[in-house]
Amino acid sequence: MQEVIQPEKLDQDWFTLYEEYRPNEPYDYFFGEKEKREQQKQKFLAGEVRNPTFDYPRLSIPQLIQTEENLLALKKALIDAEENEIVKEAYRWKLNSEIMSVRLIMASATGDMEMFKKYTEAVYGEPSMDIFAHFVNRIRTELNQDEETANEELAEAIHNLKSVLPEELPKAKIITLPSEEVVKKAQKQTLDEMQKLIELTRDKKYYSPVDIQKEFRRAIETLNADKWDVVIDDETNRTALAVSSKDEKVYVPANRATVHDELQELILHEIGTHVKRRVEGERSKLMLLGSGLDRHEKGGEGVATMREQALRGKVKSFAGEELHFAISLAYGLDGNPRDFRDVFEVMTKLYEYKFIKNGINKKLAKIAAEDNAWKTCTRVFRGTDCKTPGTAFTKDIIYAKGNIDIWNVIQTNPDEMMRFSIGKYDPANPRHVWLLDQLGINEQDLKDMKPRL
Repeated sequence: MQEVIQPEKLDQDWFTLYEEYRPNEPYDYFFGEKEKREQQKQKFLAGEVRNPTFDYPRLSIPQLIQTEENLLALKKALIDAEENEIVKEAYRWKLNSEIMSVRLIMASATGDMEMFKKYTEAVYGEPSMDIFAHFVNRIRTELNQDEETANEELAEAIHNLKSVLPEELPKAKIITLPSEEVVKKAQKQTLDEMQKLIELTRDKKYYSPVDIQKEFRRAIETLNADKWDVVIDDETNRTALAVSSKDEKVYVPANRATVHDELQELILHEIGTHVKRRVEGERSKLMLLGSGLDRHEKGGEGVATMREQALRGKVKSFAGEELHFAISLAYGLDGNPRDFRDVFEVMTKLYEYKFIKNGINKKLAKIAAEDNAWKTCTRVFRGTDCKTPGTAFTKDIIYAKGNIDIWNVIQTNPDEMMRFSIGKYDPANPRHVWLLDQLGINEQDLKDMKPRL
């Protein structure tokens, strides 16, 4: 029988109320019916419409209004009654962030793209010119190198991509990849903490969605996260793995398959980071760490992607650069705001170049490139009307921003790695780090909470 040491809870009552009132993540409201989305895709690819029209059946304006009222009432009660100033500060920031998330979802429901842009930036931030320029410059260098030895098909793909890449970008800050020494340090810490989690029960060449589900469930059992489950999603247009902290479920797309090394990375990302930070945070003295401090998502994705890279032992590029690039194109960081169709055309040429470079013939590369570009643009324009240039759902900038920030944290303060799993916070956010320090929440809490035989 196992015993888990539980620290004194500072926010038990507030956390219970918060969990009752809080909405799902904004992107949970932006899924559509699978058949309707497929119809839009076919019309779009056939050129029958300039931009797709997405359905959002989960949006309910009366429900959103009630959710905002509940959050505002909870915020007032907290400010009036909570005596611990640190706890009050943490919840005040969190509730403000949740209220803005509700208003973001409401803007989608009402079709107000001006307000949508305002609130997506408030919740997730804006794309970075530095990261945008870094990616464009890296791709240009790669294209110039490949041009010297390219065959006819690749030369054409290089020309097509060069013709749509932004030019004359403002001078941006130079971003450098982590050193080999820093990566090795991160790899050691990751394996010390996660080795048992990524030991697969079967060594297979190919892992189906059912296999992924089984391995995820085994990893969850290793964490003693009894309430959690893994669900294969064959009802929505979901294309990526996702963790729902509110529902305590991990969703696997019905068409998702993978191989051995990638599956280990997925376990590190989804279970070892997102699920573990939820579980450990809820077990800590500040239960809000289970749900997450305000705007914690960037830190969570930064830690998750860093661990994937650390497992590989090398970092060739930062995570999420292509998604950040697509959002930057939509925003028009090069001075040219774009709608869904405009971004799709650029991303298709980028993916076509990559596929042909990897040996896929031109015809198949075009089909695969269009499919990938569609998936990317569907993510980038979630919740929007897809036709307003300069408007995008900016959530996916957090992968690149978070990845860069976490590597910087490891470079400047490697000891913070010991606290990465304590809960959902952003290690690159000084206010979050200050808050944990004030409450005395550190790596010792994780050691104390480990199950004992």
